[in-house]
Amino acid sequence: MKTKQIIAITILAITLSACGNVRSTGGITVKSQGLSVVSSMEALNPLAGFNPDFSTSAVGDFKFCITQMKVVTGTAGDPTEAILGLIDLSSSAATDWGNIDIADGTSVAELDFELHTDPENCSAADYSMSYKNTQLTKDLEFKFVFSPAVTVATGDSLLLNLDAITTALESAYNNSSFTNELIGNYLETTTEGSGSRE
Repeated sequence: MKTKQIIAITILAITLSACGNVRSTGGITVKSQGLSVVSSMEALNPLAGFNPDFSTSAVGDFKFCITQMKVVTGTAGDPTEAILGLIDLSSSAATDWGNIDIADGTSVAELDFELHTDPENCSAADYSMSYKNTQLTKDLEFKFVFSPAVTVATGDSLLLNLDAITTALESAYNNSSFTNELIGNYLETTTEGSGSRE
């Protein structure tokens, strides 16, 4: 009788671990720098010059659902993957995206993120991305390139810079093109962020 009970508990534990966010608790921290965006109208204003206080503003609402993060190392073997869930970059502060387990000495060349509508893994959010209170349900991808590649060890942080991505999103928003149908004209495969080891 006790054997059956132990087996049932083990199966329950496995089932629970497969549901919800699959954020790791160890290894390397992934986080982004604080955000501010330049409005295209402000950028064209000749009076703005290069004064960042005048030409940039906080994003206000920027959330997305990461259903897969893949670590590209350039070495043989299966890539490290994780579900990070809902990432909220609405404030201008630096934000932790989550932790991943990567072997010490791994050389990281890219982090690739897939965004999908996935309420189960993204705190009931029914969108792939929300930007300035407009929501998309389209499948999207972000890529961050480390040039040169960085070698990581336990306790390190990988810092992501979203300037190229937020510039593209802001351009789409200001051109009334932040829609499922038109966002692909702005977020192309060449629109990639950069990364560094902190």
